[in-house]
Amino acid sequence: PAAPHEPAGSRARHNSLERERREKLAGAMARLRGLVPSVAWQDSCTKQRVVDAAAEYIQRLRDDLAQAQSAVDSFAASRGALAAAAAAAAAAPKKRKRKATPTTAPPQQPSGAPHPAGYQVPPNYVIHRKLQGHKRSVSCVRFSNDGEKLVTASADKTLIVWNANGGKKDTVLEGHTRGINDVCWLNMSSKLCSVSDDSTLKIWNSNKASPMLSLSGHESEVFCVCSHPLAQQVITGGNDKSVRLWDVSVGKELLKLPGHSFLITSVAMPVDGSLLATSSLDGLVRLWDLRSGQCTRGLVGDDCNPAVTTLQFSPNGKFLLVSTLDSTVRLWDHMQAKCIKKYEGHTNRNFCITSTFSTTSGKWVVSGSEDNKAYLWNLQTREVVQTLEDHKDAVITLACHQTQDLIATGCLSKDPVVRLWKHKPRR
Repeated sequence: PAAPHEPAGSRARHNSLERERREKLAGAMARLRGLVPSVAWQDSCTKQRVVDAAAEYIQRLRDDLAQAQSAVDSFAASRGALAAAAAAAAAAPKKRKRKATPTTAPPQQPSGAPHPAGYQVPPNYVIHRKLQGHKRSVSCVRFSNDGEKLVTASADKTLIVWNANGGKKDTVLEGHTRGINDVCWLNMSSKLCSVSDDSTLKIWNSNKASPMLSLSGHESEVFCVCSHPLAQQVITGGNDKSVRLWDVSVGKELLKLPGHSFLITSVAMPVDGSLLATSSLDGLVRLWDLRSGQCTRGLVGDDCNPAVTTLQFSPNGKFLLVSTLDSTVRLWDHMQAKCIKKYEGHTNRNFCITSTFSTTSGKWVVSGSEDNKAYLWNLQTREVVQTLEDHKDAVITLACHQTQDLIATGCLSKDPVVRLWKHKPRR
């Protein structure tokens, strides 16, 4: 009597096994797609496309591995040749040294002798003004291109434009519906671009309280922005792992770049606009050619690739300053893809904290810190030459004036008062 029910039972078991097989296959394809950069950012993708992209990616990895192995073999051969040369030199007969002829000892350097190479008279920044206006964390401070204005952005959803010299509040800009993460001045103009947790970027005239233009396209919070130095364009990065290029003169998205697997933390361009640098919590720094939309190279350190929080090109565009969540600021020669200096002493393990260059009273590297201070290092010697101490919470943003000895600093919500620091020459 049970025989008639066996086919139905078999079908049920078969359907269950088939569902389980399909779920495992879907999960495997999703994991595979997440590992392949060219398809990880796409919302939908066929299985065949994923497989083909994975095959291409594996082949690229194999090619890279082959190149790396070739470099290792070349290095081993060079090291063997050096070892052989050293052994031959050690086996050669030693020449008898002649007795040194007594000479007059060189005169000792007087106490006023020049300092070692790289030495600079330490800076002496003191509080110049306190700018009160925000009610929550100050997320960004930026001096205008002509140095006359300072804009500050906050989690309280407002921007405030200040007179950089007098400290007077000029304009309060309101329009975002959630906290503002970053702001930049557009190329040689009085216009601003801000980005926010409300997933929009807004264009402002710094003299008007309401935005001129609001642009949408990011699928979640927009975290960072920079302006193109030669065009009316901005580049943004967000929590949707994408980097986007916008033409703000017509309000249009021009390009979308994939390439990172986590939140985009910073975007930056050198003064000649020749390339774009992007960073992410995935620990990678990528350099892009915006004309082709291709990633030209990446910067990978010798350590465990800590999360990257901010980027800043040097004034001459040859170097890139990179802040990471291991309490280190690194200076990269991006053309050689080589880290040449490290600056340490501050604390940065939880927040995206700005670092930048100061070139007015000396050549310094400047960074905020989670111990409520800002740190200044000698660019060449890497020594901490001053700490700025007055804030009551973590200093997460700062900016250095282009021509004057001014530094602006802002911090988290326990102390939403912006400080202006001015260099006072030592006597």
